[in-house]
Amino acid sequence: MEKNVKTDLYIGLVVLAAYGIAGTCFGESVSKIMSYVVIMTLFGLSFNLQFGYAGMTSLGHAMYFGLSGYILVALCLKGNLNVWLACILTLAICFVLYTLCGIICLKNNMMTFTFLSMGLSLSVSTMFGKWLYMGGTVGLNCKIAPAWMNDYRVMFLFILAVTAFCTVLIYLLSKSPFVAMLKGGRENEERLIFLGVNTNRLHTVVFVISGIFAAAAGMLFAFRNGGAYTASLDAALSFEAIIMCVVGGMGSFFGPVLGGLIVALVYNWLPSVTDYYQGFLGFFVLLIVYFMREGLLSKSSPLMRMGKKKAKTSQEE
Repeated sequence: MEKNVKTDLYIGLVVLAAYGIAGTCFGESVSKIMSYVVIMTLFGLSFNLQFGYAGMTSLGHAMYFGLSGYILVALCLKGNLNVWLACILTLAICFVLYTLCGIICLKNNMMTFTFLSMGLSLSVSTMFGKWLYMGGTVGLNCKIAPAWMNDYRVMFLFILAVTAFCTVLIYLLSKSPFVAMLKGGRENEERLIFLGVNTNRLHTVVFVISGIFAAAAGMLFAFRNGGAYTASLDAALSFEAIIMCVVGGMGSFFGPVLGGLIVALVYNWLPSVTDYYQGFLGFFVLLIVYFMREGLLSKSSPLMRMGKKKAKTSQEE
């Protein structure tokens, strides 16, 4: 096993243990915050697949998060389906829908992709906000979690386990030749085209994969909240995903993990301290972008350089 993989494994186990302890040992209110942190981490990791590795800036990623929650709750509430069968069917429906969305959004270049994804997201958000069958502005209130998840600790551990499984899949994908090609296309797309690679198909595939992982996060959000609501389709959620990657480090695997923790705490804990929490987040992002352009955990970050320097010094001693 490579040294970097071992290090990543240790870091992942430490984060998993820390989240598990925090979500089960400090009461229900902390558990709910930690479940939000974990779900947003998966959402950020899903977005990083296309934003950090492929350089695809989607302003409509919230649609893939919120739509899966609505489909899952609708299948359980309106269709009276078993929740696990509904989960499988939701992923299948999302796969078809996101493939169509990818073909539409990636019709031309990356600039049109950005605005087409935003346009689709706003259209879907408006439609569900006005569609009375889907609850309109109120949303669909339905407890879809089975009875054995009534205990908040069990609910949190379920969310953590699913997120951990998805994170491992994303990590394995990040080490694959597929992501290496994505990075190559991000840096020099013309060279990949010259080598005979269909970059449009490449981007469509990563778009769909990213959307499926975002759908998994959205389904977990529906489990946590006992329903699907228009806030999960809000465009602000797409900007949160961008902030997670920018703050943590674009293209760094653990960047969205750190970014997700920071953004989730800002929106769930900081409001109890001050009403100006969004201003603090904005100022923090400003400092990160100005002084650490590629994020806290990027290779060029002063924090990472300082850590490598200390590690090198300790090895020499």
